[in-house]
Formats: sequence, C-alpha cells, structure tokens
Amino acid sequence: MGHHCLPHTRLAVSLALIGGLIASPATWAAAPTAKPASKTKGVGRRAVLEQIKEATACNILHPQRCPALADVVELGASAVPQLLPLLHDNSVTVRAATAAALGHIAAPEAGTALLALLDDPNENVRVAAIGALGRINPEGAVEALARALGAKSVNEKLMATVALGQTGSPGAVMPLISSLSHFHPKVRAAAARALGAMRDRRATLPIGTLLADPTNRWPVRVAACESLARMGDPDGAAMLLMATSDPEPQVRLAAIRALGQLGDPVAVPLLSLLVRDPALASASIEALGRIAHMDALPALLRVLTERKLPPETLKLAFVAMGALRSPSTATALKPFLLDADPKIATWAADALGRIADESSSEALLGALKRDEQEVKEMAAWALQEISGKNLGLDVERWESWVFGKED
Repeated sequence: MGHHCLPHTRLAVSLALIGGLIASPATWAAAPTAKPASKTKGVGRRAVLEQIKEATACNILHPQRCPALADVVELGASAVPQLLPLLHDNSVTVRAATAAALGHIAAPEAGTALLALLDDPNENVRVAAIGALGRINPEGAVEALARALGAKSVNEKLMATVALGQTGSPGAVMPLISSLSHFHPKVRAAAARALGAMRDRRATLPIGTLLADPTNRWPVRVAACESLARMGDPDGAAMLLMATSDPEPQVRLAAIRALGQLGDPVAVPLLSLLVRDPALASASIEALGRIAHMDALPALLRVLTERKLPPETLKLAFVAMGALRSPSTATALKPFLLDADPKIATWAADALGRIADESSSEALLGALKRDEQEVKEMAAWALQEISGKNLGLDVERWESWVFGKED
C-alpha cells in the first residue's frame, strides 16, 4: 500500500493483518521483536495512555510489529484497569489501539465493553473490537461475531471470520460454513482456514465443495486444501486426490502437500505416479515420506535409480526412504553406500540411520572406511543410531561391534 493512503484506510488494512488475512505466520516470525516492556508495578493511567498513543502511530496493530503495543501487552493484567476507560476515548485511534491491546492481553473483564464497541460509529474500532473478542471469547461473543459476518464492510467480515475460528466454539461452525459461500474470495478463504483450525468434521463436505468449484479463485482453493489437511478427516482424501488434477499448479501442489499431511495411504498410488512429473516430484516425494507407507518404496527407488531429478529432489527421496523404516527399505538402500558420488552415499547413510536396522551395520562399516569425510561421519552416526554406542570414527572398534567382538 502506498505512503499516500489515508490513515484510516491504512489502519483498516493493519487490523486485517492481525487476523493473518494478508500476512502469513512466516511473516510474523520474521517480524522485528518488540522491545522489552517496563516491569513496574502499579502502572499509572497517564503512562498507559502515552503508550497507547504511541501505538496509534504503528501501521500494524500487533505486538510483533508494534513495539509500543507490545509494551502495553507485556504489562498484562496490571494495565487493564487503565485501559478499560480508554475504550471510550474521543480518539478513534486510541479506542482501536486499546481494543487491540486488551485482546492480546486476553482480559476477560473487557468482554462487555468490547461487545459494546461492535456498535461504535467507526469501522476501524469495530474491526479492532472484533479481533479482540475472538481472542478473549467472552459470553455472547460467538453470537455477536456471527452477526458481524453480516456487516457491510469487508474488513469487518474478514475479522469476524477469523475471530469466530479463534473462539474454537462449536457454535461458530455453522456461521463459518455459511461464509464459505460469501461473494468475497478473501472471506471464503478465511472461513475455510478457520474451519480447518477448528477440526470439526461437519465442515469437510462444504470445504470439499469449495475446493471442487472452478469458479473460486486459486487462493481460495489452496485455502480449502490446507483446511482439509488440518481437519484430519479421512473423507477429505478423495477430495484432495481430485484436486491434484486442478488446472492451477498452486492448487495441485497444495493438494499434494495436504495429502501428505493427512497421512492416508489411499493417496500413495497416485502420489507414486506424480513423482514422475518434474513440477510435482518434490512435493509428491515429501508427501510419500510423511505418509510413510511401504507401497511407496517402488516409486522412491525408481527415482533414486533413474536419477533424472535434481540433487535436492533426490535428497528428499532418500529422506522419504528413511521414513519407511523397514528391513526391505534398508536392503534397497545399502547399494547406494557404494556410489561414486559422496552426496548419494551420505544421504543413503542418513536414511539407514533413521531406519536403524541392524542388518545395515556391515554395509555402513564399509562406508566408514571411505575417504570422504562427510560419508565417514554420516556412517558413524548411522551406526550409533543402530547400536546405541558412540565410537566416533574408530573403524577397529566398530568392526569389533559389528562382528560381535564388542558388546
């Protein structure tokens, strides 16, 4: 957003960011850390007011992005008596920042006042109050937030959708399912993600319907894939399998990742075919590793034998092989310890260490005798995983253990 936008518009977008509608969790993780707050007891109202006024200058009213707000939130319950009167301040920005602070403090005594702010004449204050209610979830919040879904403002609808999901209340499920058919794609995507986080299986079919509708923009269909994965309902597997043929590559990749997260072996045959598609190979291999079913072994072994894919994808295939954790997988991996490419031998040793099958010990001892340092170190680590012993790179002591001369 440009620097010439009106302050209220910027604030509305900033408050939407609180709910994670525009910025992802990774964005928050990369955000600047708020400076430590003062630990003084008996905080005065004037001091809190000054901090709130400082927070109103922030573009994003979130503690991770606004040090002044972080200072207030850090004060915790001791700041609540001073904050509550500020909900009635004449300044719109003060009321909004105060509501945000109380929400992040999760002050239950602020519930009634925040519910009243849903009728505030200013949209930005209403949006801030909605976000705070989702975090606090006082009595009556779910019903009030469901009503807020009918607001004219898209910002209010978005925040109400996220807030309903944050309550985790069963009563929020049906209003959120209704929001899946909202005209605005951001509201539909937010509703899908909220329902996924709640893991209520009543939402599986409606989210699957959202995913299957080609008139939905691809970000909405991606949100549907992610939600089906989070819900963990096996009935979502068939819907995700169909989405692997979606015309949009982002949706195909999201469906594949979701199938891996869901962990249902029913996806293994299709994922085994998709590893042949260079654009989908890495995601499919990772998904097969997460599912960790033995039926994936032939496809993964073919990838490693043919070596048509980039090195980083081959490495993923070794990781997936290690996740299968079976003696037959260990048998298939042992020849790769002799590979002329030290990276291949190192990745094979890593996978064998994760399987930790004792039948691999002699082959790993051979790898320990190679010249390449990275292969030797990984082979020693794998032997340690199998034996429970730490003999370092001492070949003679490992030989004694492998051939039964050392307990």
